[in-house]
Amino acid sequence: MVLNSSSNAVSQFTSTPGKVLAVSPDGSKVIVSDTSDTPNQVFVFDTSANTSAAFSITGATAVDFSPDSLKAYIIAGSTLYVYSKLDALQTIPLPAPANDVAFFAEGAFAYLAGGDPAGIMVRRTCDNGEAETVATAAPPGFIRALPNATQMLALTPPTVDVIDVTTTPTGCTPTVRDNLVSFDLGRGSFTANQLVIAQDGATAYILSPGLNGIVVFDIGAEISSTISLTGNAVPLQASLSPDGTLLIVGAADGMLHEIQTATGADIGQIKFPLGLCLNTAGQQFTGITCNPDLVAVKP
Repeated sequence: MVLNSSSNAVSQFTSTPGKVLAVSPDGSKVIVSDTSDTPNQVFVFDTSANTSAAFSITGATAVDFSPDSLKAYIIAGSTLYVYSKLDALQTIPLPAPANDVAFFAEGAFAYLAGGDPAGIMVRRTCDNGEAETVATAAPPGFIRALPNATQMLALTPPTVDVIDVTTTPTGCTPTVRDNLVSFDLGRGSFTANQLVIAQDGATAYILSPGLNGIVVFDIGAEISSTISLTGNAVPLQASLSPDGTLLIVGAADGMLHEIQTATGADIGQIKFPLGLCLNTAGQQFTGITCNPDLVAVKP
């Protein structure tokens, strides 16, 4: 579904079902993974032509585009797929499953959270070859590039790992040296479901259904804190406003919470009417409060 923010018009493309995993930096391509239908597929949607190309990829869970938008790395368990605007899809077996992928901001390398039993696999963007491995206590659940083009951030609960990166350009085989420092977040072991990096690269926000609040890691000061939602609601997913001043959080209480990032205050909550009241046979679900003006059908 595409929403035109100028006209508020919505267009639907039912031939491209699934979950959006990545949008190219130039906005020209959207990669969607369909893991519900059999066989699984990955679609590359062209935003200018409103058409999509389908690829037979099973279990794709993470994608990132190179900064120039020419290439995307697609993670599907122990397989790395390389999508290119110029070349055919490439399949690369990995020694171990990977959880996430992120291109270094400078563009010469991509970092896989996993892919190697020792921790983080680093691959060259130019020829997709393996450059090195960064050892971690366990394969990270998430990895992100910082906009300063000198660091990567990996999440390996109960710690967060800051990786200082030094690169040497040498044609199509640049070299890289990584120095990793781990910081205990002080929350014990937990499973995260999202890692959000502020646009200025100064702050990381970590969400987990097992934590009562959002963990905030100040990357420069190397300290962590917690933002609690009104009513101690459990945060599920979040997104930052373009200027980074607001963190919009979907929570288990069925509301969107508006967090002021400068203060950590939950300054507003938006409640949505619960319209999932009837199943396909028209039978009423129990324990659900329905808005009579908005009754939807639950599959």
